[in-house]
Amino acid sequence: MFRRWNLWPLYPVARRLDNYNYARQTIWSTSGPSTFSRYEHEFIGEASEMPEIPSGTYDFLLASHVLEHMANPLKTLHTWVRVLRPEGYLVLWCPIATAHLTTGDRLQRWSTS
Repeated sequence: MFRRWNLWPLYPVARRLDNYNYARQTIWSTSGPSTFSRYEHEFIGEASEMPEIPSGTYDFLLASHVLEHMANPLKTLHTWVRVLRPEGYLVLWCPIATAHLTTGDRLQRWSTS
């Protein structure tokens, strides 16, 4: 999505890209080989844990429309910061500010203030 419209200038400068998804097959999956061939590693797991990724691995982490679906968004943010290098960038693309984050059985309003 981002590469198609060149919204994020990360792709041309990234030496390598990895992908982290919650399942091997999703509704976004395509049949056949990956549509984006620059992935060096494709991980399957829980994005709030990422145990197979050592701390300080990445220069940047881009998450598009992910955080609002996480059961524990604060734990997820902590994990994402853990896998970043000290000067790394966390790039988040989240829905509008009035969207809700699911936290167990209750809904928590996302606030920009």
